[in-house]
Amino acid sequence: MEIKAMRILCPSCQHTMKILTSKQISSQYRELFCDCESLTCGARAVMNVTLSHYTRPPESDYKKMISNYIANLTPSERRQILLDLQEGRTESDVLN
Repeated sequence: MEIKAMRILCPSCQHTMKILTSKQISSQYRELFCDCESLTCGARAVMNVTLSHYTRPPESDYKKMISNYIANLTPSERRQILLDLQEGRTESDVLN
């Protein structure tokens, strides 16, 4: 996880904070060491950035899921899927 541009507000005064440095803890978690840019506040903080979930998983996850699904099909189910694909049938055609 690399952070190129991010606006962080000070939790105390709501002014912007400057990221002084950061520390990569894992591929999905980073600590940001920040200073408040307000001269009257001067707070220092460690902020955490983490990946909570995907809204669209990586393409490789889809391929793994499909491979696992196909591996668990019986030979006759695999043949039927191949026939459906060759005949251009869609999922809605097969389910109706």
